[in-house]
Amino acid sequence: MNNDQTAIAAPAGMAKLATMTDEQVAVREVAIIRAAEAKKRLTIAAMTLAYPTDFHDFDGKPYLTGDGARRLCGVGINLSAPVFTVEKVGIHYFVECMIEAEWPAVGMKCVEIGTCDTSDKLWNNDEERCEINKLTERFGGDTALANRALKGWVVKKAGENATSRAVSAVMGIKGLKWEDLAAVGFTPDTAGAQIKYKGKKGAKKSTGAIETVDTAKLLSLADGSEVSVRAKILSAEITDKGAKYVVGDVSSKATLMSKNTDPLPEWCVTGATLFFPKVKVSGYQGRTYYWVNASPEEVDDGE
Repeated sequence: MNNDQTAIAAPAGMAKLATMTDEQVAVREVAIIRAAEAKKRLTIAAMTLAYPTDFHDFDGKPYLTGDGARRLCGVGINLSAPVFTVEKVGIHYFVECMIEAEWPAVGMKCVEIGTCDTSDKLWNNDEERCEINKLTERFGGDTALANRALKGWVVKKAGENATSRAVSAVMGIKGLKWEDLAAVGFTPDTAGAQIKYKGKKGAKKSTGAIETVDTAKLLSLADGSEVSVRAKILSAEITDKGAKYVVGDVSSKATLMSKNTDPLPEWCVTGATLFFPKVKVSGYQGRTYYWVNASPEEVDDGE
């Protein structure tokens, strides 16, 4: 090297690696492989803590729900208290939630931000999904109460999103495909809900028929699920708020509700089997509601 040339020093870490013997490199290599294998085994073990319905099919991709993420924390993942930022612009709420997740067993820690806002087309692209419409109906048309409840709803959704993102990141399962989850028995058919983001450009619309379930399966479905139900009638009545059908049997009984106030057809009697083409599962303040969105049909028990 002549006097006109300047020596470029290697980064400290690289310089240290350059002085390692082959034996030392081999030891480090084995340690890295063992650590990666241990994390993989712990991740698989953690997945067994989740329920199949803890994953939703979001436009063909698996999405870990907030409840599912909290179940996965049973493998030793610690979550910080959530930190919320809430802003109201016009009629809409915009919420950010920050959560730190730490998995001491594998030495991983991360911070993730979850968001939710009421202007998102996912919640407002049709009458069924528009949360303010559902809340207004729930409060008997009182829009003031509905708007107050909407704030709590959007904060809850942002918190669930942050929890899901933080746990997925610390476990290294972000970007998983259904093919990856099939190894632990989770498939689109077992998903807690099928969500099609109609407001997303280029999103595919569902063209297949929705799943038909019995009462026992209905009771296991997650909030947001939409199915057809075939079940026996235990009782049925019309109230000032609509029809109420109690269906199932002694071991699994559900109450389906409808806004339809028309008189019940003569074939809608105790013991008859009915087919409800469209039933939506809706959770609110710890309770689960089953809304009938299409008139039930009579079924021949011999079918």
